[in-house]
Amino acid sequence: MNILSIGNSFSADTTWHLPKIVADLGKEAYIANLYIGGCPIGYHYLNAIDDVPVYNYYTWEADKWHIREKTRISEAIRSRKWDWINIQHGSKDGRCYTQPVFYKHLGDLIAWVRAEVGQDVKISFNMAWAPEPEKEHHEMVALFGNDQRKMYEAMTALTRDLVATTPGIDRISPAGTAIQNARALLTESLNRDHFHLSYGLGRYIAALTFLKALTGWDISRVNWTPETMDASLRQTAIRCAEAAVRNPYDVSVDK
Repeated sequence: MNILSIGNSFSADTTWHLPKIVADLGKEAYIANLYIGGCPIGYHYLNAIDDVPVYNYYTWEADKWHIREKTRISEAIRSRKWDWINIQHGSKDGRCYTQPVFYKHLGDLIAWVRAEVGQDVKISFNMAWAPEPEKEHHEMVALFGNDQRKMYEAMTALTRDLVATTPGIDRISPAGTAIQNARALLTESLNRDHFHLSYGLGRYIAALTFLKALTGWDISRVNWTPETMDASLRQTAIRCAEAAVRNPYDVSVDK
């Protein structure tokens, strides 16, 4: 299976542990990520039609991530036959996750991708997570009264009502809901800077969710974890990911 993300640091967080989880299941996958920090859908689309070499291209080969700088989207998507191309939206401005105007080029980007690689490719959208409440994040204060749950609900509503109904989207990966599920169960932080996911558990939950959403594989069989995690956290992560895939737009775990 070949999976490419047109993304940013959130897609990097989501796919970072994915190769080791796939290997632990005895499966094979080629995983790659086109990276520009904070890059939103509109910029991805402009970068595609202008064919500019502005991405860092991460690929997992020989058991480690490799980076090739100054890569075009066209170079990456023509490099092999992709089974999945994932779209990641991002910005430091929280409005981009909750206001439709920031998604106006989603259909254009999907059409461009399908024109380049064919109509049989599947396209997914990875839903981002709400940041931790923290006064420096102006989007939390100004728009949601520093209420993380309100921001999460606004993000999921837009993903459900606008993104998931956009023609050409085959699957939603509900990473944001999986993280919110885990926040309902755990007291420890799942972020490393109030916004990006923690290197261990946070990224692990996102990867499990992404894999389950796209493939339907049985992630309860995963034994590998980052070194910072124990078996109890592994089970919690799997539980949160599975619940999110079953119920993508609502918190659905109980303590």
